[in-house]
Amino acid sequence: MACKKAIVYEWIRLMRVAGINIDNDLEACFDNMVEACHSLACHSKGADIQYLRLHAQTQKLQKYYVKHTQGISNDHNTFSDESPWYGAGQGTGDAALRYTTQSDGMIRAYKGNSQPLEMTNSTNTIQPTQDIDAYADDTTLMNGTSTGNHALLRIQAQQNLSTWSDIVKCTGGALNPPKCGWAHFRWNYDKHGIPSISTIKHPIRLKLPDRNGQVHQLKQHNPKEAVQILGVQIAMDGNMDQEYKLLKDKAEKYKKVLYRCKFTTAKAKTIYKQCYIPALVYPLPATSMEPTKIQEMQDHVTALFLSKMGYSRLFPRSVAFASAQIRGIGLRHIGYEQDVQKVIFILKHGRAQTHHWPTIQCLLETYQLYAGIKNPILEDTGPLPWCPDGWVTSLRKFLFQINGQIRLKNMWQSPERQSGDRHIMDDVRSLNLTRTESVDANNVRLYLQVNMLSEITDHTGHRILSTYHTRQTTADQPLNTSGSTLRWPTQPYPGKRAWRTWQSVLTKLYLDNRGLDLRIKLGPWHQDTMQIDWHWNWKLCTTTLRLYRRQGLCWSSYAPTKTARTSIQYDKPDHHGSVPPSRAVTVTVATTRLNHLLIQLLLTEIRMTPTTIEP
Repeated sequence: MACKKAIVYEWIRLMRVAGINIDNDLEACFDNMVEACHSLACHSKGADIQYLRLHAQTQKLQKYYVKHTQGISNDHNTFSDESPWYGAGQGTGDAALRYTTQSDGMIRAYKGNSQPLEMTNSTNTIQPTQDIDAYADDTTLMNGTSTGNHALLRIQAQQNLSTWSDIVKCTGGALNPPKCGWAHFRWNYDKHGIPSISTIKHPIRLKLPDRNGQVHQLKQHNPKEAVQILGVQIAMDGNMDQEYKLLKDKAEKYKKVLYRCKFTTAKAKTIYKQCYIPALVYPLPATSMEPTKIQEMQDHVTALFLSKMGYSRLFPRSVAFASAQIRGIGLRHIGYEQDVQKVIFILKHGRAQTHHWPTIQCLLETYQLYAGIKNPILEDTGPLPWCPDGWVTSLRKFLFQINGQIRLKNMWQSPERQSGDRHIMDDVRSLNLTRTESVDANNVRLYLQVNMLSEITDHTGHRILSTYHTRQTTADQPLNTSGSTLRWPTQPYPGKRAWRTWQSVLTKLYLDNRGLDLRIKLGPWHQDTMQIDWHWNWKLCTTTLRLYRRQGLCWSSYAPTKTARTSIQYDKPDHHGSVPPSRAVTVTVATTRLNHLLIQLLLTEIRMTPTTIEP
């Protein structure tokens, strides 16, 4: 559940969608379990009626002696008609299993009446729904919107919270408002288009009544504030400061114990394997801390354990961390353990195709789109300075360090559409830009929603379209250009600094000294890939020279008004509702100073032949 939350949060940060997450906890959950509700839930799952009757009878007849600091009480509580006893009580052996059975029906009832967060991959072919996650009585509710309507988002969140609260009350339980809280993903952008999560709290808080009907306002979490989810500290902005502090405190406690207590070699090994390693490794699959920081925290403790195991504190670490199968000691390198666990997590869910796999795949494909490179991000693991730090970036750094790869099937990649086509961000890597310049260039690419060089050039493959090079204002929009069908991260106008960086990148990589002409021209279109993830709004019939324009689901056509050796000019559409013929080719359209439409034509290559001199 913690790993899934870390993955969903990272997808939200990459896509920059608006969302709300509500963390809930029940008040004395097992003490308020109505026997009839649980029996009905268990019976629906196939439990024998005789078992259910026996269980109900046992609940009525059993005596409950309270255990406290002074021992066990002499008196006891029991069921009576005057004071009926509800709930199995904390610590009852089958209480968790019975509550899990009942939760299944509660969750299905909630899903039928909730507003969820709809995740998607870049091609909109995978759409896992994030609505409710539960572990015993701990639940999280999520909803989101891609439109940025925060007023509607808050209303939906309140409706979700009220729905879940009512369902819980139907079973005899109640939410505990002081232990509930909510996180609001609301995005701000600076003048350079750099995103950040707003720290301004929503003026209208989420409200929740307690068991007695008193209404409480739920606490709204700060983006930098980590919230514990099943033992892992997860913050909205992805920082790991609180989790690192807790791990460091755990290591300090073990240092004190090892300093003050004497242990035999066997006991020291048992403590290391059964206590120390599980305590520190448990949260690591959901974290993205710097491995060197984790290892620095571990160094002193490792030296103390080696001493207690009968080795020198200066024992070579390469042998200490080596597997016992190759005659090493078999200690665990906690710094690397974080990302080793991530590799296992991905392989496990990918091979088994679990219900978590679509969520993981959405994150990986969204990161692939954000990165803008040719090869899969878990195979080409080189540094990408424009990608934000987080769960995937930490994994990629580890794979790069060990020269490893994770090869996954059926993962989305951006196709090449023309001969000689280039992935723009792959070429940006070769320029050795600063991190700020790399981020600026990528933000412009996200704003334009392009991956390939062919997507910003005209149909001839000879020239970059001016609207993808020199656009300087938010009002300057291209003329109904063709475009991507992918779902892109939200990116508003990046600002002048980013555009200057973008223009400099295009000039260094592709342009010659004559304006927007390419130094190396692109070749013929690949017919099998030119339509993938791309819709074309302009087509030209090569026989009649009529120009066709798509607007929504309708087409309109233009008759040529002026033809030349290098171009064709058009004015206004003269026919609506016509469909381009099958022989029509895709084109890009430019406008003249008089707002005429202009189609550039390819020049036929002229071959020089020697002149024959007559005798």
